[in-house]
Amino acid sequence: MRILAVAERFVPAPGGSEISLHAVLKGLHVAGHVVAIHTSAAPPGAPSAAAMPRPADPWLERIPVPRFDADGFRDVLARFRPDRVLTQMDWAHLAGPVAVEAGVPVCFFSCVGDVCGALDGIVFNSAWCERSLAGYGFLAGKGRYVLHPPIERGAVVAAERRPTEVVMVNPIRAKGGELFARLAASLPDIPFLAVTGWYDPAEDGIDLALPNVTLLPNQSDMRPVYARARILMAPSLFPEAFGRVAREGVLNGLPVVASTRGGLPEATLGAAIHLDPEDEPAWREMLRRLWDSPKAANDLAERARVAARRYREADEMAAFVAFVEGLKRQGAYPDLEQPFHNLEWLSSRRAGGGMPGDKA
Repeated sequence: MRILAVAERFVPAPGGSEISLHAVLKGLHVAGHVVAIHTSAAPPGAPSAAAMPRPADPWLERIPVPRFDADGFRDVLARFRPDRVLTQMDWAHLAGPVAVEAGVPVCFFSCVGDVCGALDGIVFNSAWCERSLAGYGFLAGKGRYVLHPPIERGAVVAAERRPTEVVMVNPIRAKGGELFARLAASLPDIPFLAVTGWYDPAEDGIDLALPNVTLLPNQSDMRPVYARARILMAPSLFPEAFGRVAREGVLNGLPVVASTRGGLPEATLGAAIHLDPEDEPAWREMLRRLWDSPKAANDLAERARVAARRYREADEMAAFVAFVEGLKRQGAYPDLEQPFHNLEWLSSRRAGGGMPGDKA
């Protein structure tokens, strides 16, 4: 089978959604399918992508373009002749109708709590995401599947641990960056490490210039970061559709403290402590307890190690491949003109609106 993915942002652009789509395509390739990606040559909002090394993926045909063009995409369909089109995020509402017009079954990946009308099947990256989108009437009769973002353990699990810091990835406002900064300022004896993601947290007014905070640029290989993590925190304000970093922390056997919102409790496989991201005293008390008590930290880490041993991601991928292979055209697409719906956003600065917990 020939499978064409369409996504404006793709690796090496930073972000869990981009990394997850790459892993999905690799899984389809391993299953014997021919895969390609139609993507932006310079994705917006990813200024650090150009400096990051591109993964070695000779099994994947890349079809980059400056911007999406419907006629150009028709030419890609005619040349590549896909049996399935997989769409994700910003270009989904543009590519989906063209693929439907061409008679190719469309599978849409809802990876940030989003939906798009032009689809035959939809893949949710968490059961929470599926429940949250259940009210969209045009999803009735469409194929559905829940696939947790596939993670290649060898690419994320640190071989040797040197735990020295409390670690957070992507410390922007929506991800709880303000809480991270306040906790670091109020716990000056504890070293903190932050890794930038989508953009500089300073754009959200977050000042991480503290003596006990180390700020790293986006990392193409997170294993050295996880090797330094004594505690991993994921205090997202917005409802994460999944929470890849939290899952990677559990697979590393780390003590993970995460937000209660969205799919994060699902991502941690029941092996983390979950706190309200607006309850700052609770976060401070928990970090202090885990930092000062090796037994408390090890007990939490052992929960993660047990969960990591039990989790079988290969079974999820095999079932997903079967879902894609069996996908059929639905024959009814009532919402081809429906706009792209995103149920979460990055920050008030970029969205022009408030975040959960903001006061009017």
